Amino acid sequence: MKSITQKIFCTALLLICFSCSQAPVVKKEVSQRSFLWSVNNAKDTLWLLGSIHLGREELYPLAPNIEKAFAISQELAVEMNIEEDNTAHEVNLLLQKQGVFPPDSNAAMVLDAQTLEKVDSICESWGLPVGYMHQFRPWLMAVQLSALGVETLGLDPHWGIDVHFMRRAQQRDMPVLALESAKSQVEVFKDLDQDEEIEYLQQTLLELDDLENQVDSMLCFWRSGDTLGMEKFVLNSIDSVGDNLKNKIYTQRNIKMAQQISRWIKEKRKVFVVVGAAHFVGPQSILHYLRKENLEVKQH
Repeated sequence: MKSITQKIFCTALLLICFSCSQAPVVKKEVSQRSFLWSVNNAKDTLWLLGSIHLGREELYPLAPNIEKAFAISQELAVEMNIEEDNTAHEVNLLLQKQGVFPPDSNAAMVLDAQTLEKVDSICESWGLPVGYMHQFRPWLMAVQLSALGVETLGLDPHWGIDVHFMRRAQQRDMPVLALESAKSQVEVFKDLDQDEEIEYLQQTLLELDDLENQVDSMLCFWRSGDTLGMEKFVLNSIDSVGDNLKNKIYTQRNIKMAQQISRWIKEKRKVFVVVGAAHFVGPQSILHYLRKENLEVKQH
């Protein structure tokens, strides 16, 4: 299998949530708030920050309240610690096992000619060999296309919010915790049936035509702390995938992350939590499940 870089995969789940919306988006700066929340139980507080996994230099410097919340925290938590030495190796092994066709099969055997031609055309326009994607199952094609498409717009994981704070944590000798593992992220796609995979790929191909506008909207919502704008954006995206995938990439992950955050509060740990911004908006967000545990959640 051709090498799949860790930066492509580590942005994949965020891109699923953000790159699917086909609805027109009105971009405007609406507030001076950030994608930052405090969570407390009347005694102890920790901080949550919605991340943009691939960013641009223009996102910096970050708002002073974000930097202050990080400064008073003692541990950093991220979705997956991509700075660990074995992460890229583990990701590639998992993707080779679960996302690549066996030697006697390829995408041409499961995709219709029109879909495969569209994939090849996009690859050619990006300077990739025609047939480059044929080794990948449809879900991994979609993941790669989304991530590569965003990279062509000049977004880079070097400027991602989570990477920024992982570098800051390293400077402080601050422990870095992982809410999820490489295995758990890859296994989001494990039990999709072939029709679900193909539907997801075809939706991704439609999105790429309007990707630049969607990315610009996402960055605008994040910079202005516009949770309502981001929520409409994310829900348009989430609702465009099947219920099974929606449950896997959004609802179940949010429940598990909220449970862990709640445990940290009970343990009186001062954790600064950085996960994808999509997980903090919508009716089944991390914030929703924290509030169900009678925790006070406040945006700053």
